[in-house]
Amino acid sequence: MVQACVAAGDLTDSQATRLKDGAECAAHRSDITLSDYDGQLDTSTVEAVFSDEKLERLSPSRLKGYAKCGFAYFMNRGLGLDAPDDISTEPDTLDIGDVVHETLERFFSRLQTTPGEPVDLSDYDFEMLEMQLLTAALDAEAELDLSYDSPFYTTWKSHLLAGLATPAENDHYDASTTGQPAPESEHSRRDRGFFLRFLEEEYSNDSELHPAWFETPVGFDHDTPTFELPLPDGTTATISGVIDRIDITQDVTSEPASVFDYKTGSTNLKRTVEGVEFQLPLYAIAATHGIATTTDQPSAAITVDAHFYDIDVPNGVSRKGPLSERVGDGPADPSYEAFLEDLTPRRVHQIDEAIRNGAFHPSVLGPREAGCKYCDYSDVCDVRHHDRYDLIEHIDEENATAYVADRSREIAVEDRLPGVVMHEWVGR
Repeated sequence: MVQACVAAGDLTDSQATRLKDGAECAAHRSDITLSDYDGQLDTSTVEAVFSDEKLERLSPSRLKGYAKCGFAYFMNRGLGLDAPDDISTEPDTLDIGDVVHETLERFFSRLQTTPGEPVDLSDYDFEMLEMQLLTAALDAEAELDLSYDSPFYTTWKSHLLAGLATPAENDHYDASTTGQPAPESEHSRRDRGFFLRFLEEEYSNDSELHPAWFETPVGFDHDTPTFELPLPDGTTATISGVIDRIDITQDVTSEPASVFDYKTGSTNLKRTVEGVEFQLPLYAIAATHGIATTTDQPSAAITVDAHFYDIDVPNGVSRKGPLSERVGDGPADPSYEAFLEDLTPRRVHQIDEAIRNGAFHPSVLGPREAGCKYCDYSDVCDVRHHDRYDLIEHIDEENATAYVADRSREIAVEDRLPGVVMHEWVGR
């Protein structure tokens, strides 16, 4: 039929070729197998597309990107295709994250004489801490050089700074509602911005743990910012990343330390437990070795738990976790140890092998979990969510080199842990 259309002059040769190629692709895509038409590439293509650095170094964000969708990972990390940045008159969540990270690092580190020294805020006058935090925030804003000049930006700043220090020292002391400074006669503490709420939360915390490291490379050394994660086959994976904060006791062996990952977006610890997100377990592993090395203690004497620290401007903060209670019954539970030392390295190894072997098929997560509605590559993606369970079954039957997060499977994660029983998710 196609050739008849060409002979009749209704199609050009190039149009006919594209039509045949499209039909062949559709036929292969309708079959539940992994082929060239499903993003299954040969290793020579992978090596041509990905730089050595992209293959040799993994980060929690890269691992998460691949776990969500191999095709999107290839488009973004392999081909380097990004959607144009949105033009906005006010800061977005990335700007908020940058300001918060920079501010809190400056605030805490200025209270230390050396990195790793625990900072107990109760040793300081609260009003002095307010001034320190205000100064850190203004310095961070100046360093980041955010190029906004609008009433929206003024209001945004007030959502961060309202209530800190005094009206004389803080132009945004009580401007969180209107974005404009109030008359002096109307000054009050009714407006409490994010940083004041954060300070109140931290100051009232009676934990024995205190912040000690901030924006720390996973290798605990700016000259060596990576660490080597041992993998099940005896090799290692080079992991990069920055730990937002680590809290410890004065005696690091007396209580489990805790890593915190600041989050300005939505967080869900189940995604970590079920193999989609990797920050917390990898940072806990890295912090265990880093604390041990820095304090001259054996790694076996150091235990590290992990939390998300939700950043909600201007409403304040909330901690989600600890991770150990989502996996077991606390940091001493063998299930938590197995999650960190066995399951997480196995997952990283599976992703590393899948990338190196060219497995870049579209997501096998559900459309909401994969974020397909907001994906930059949705117009060129042929994901078929209705076939995903058949595809997962095919991957398992063929023992294909591919990664399927446990969140995609009808399987309990405790079945992945060797010789331990995880606790049920009740009221968590």
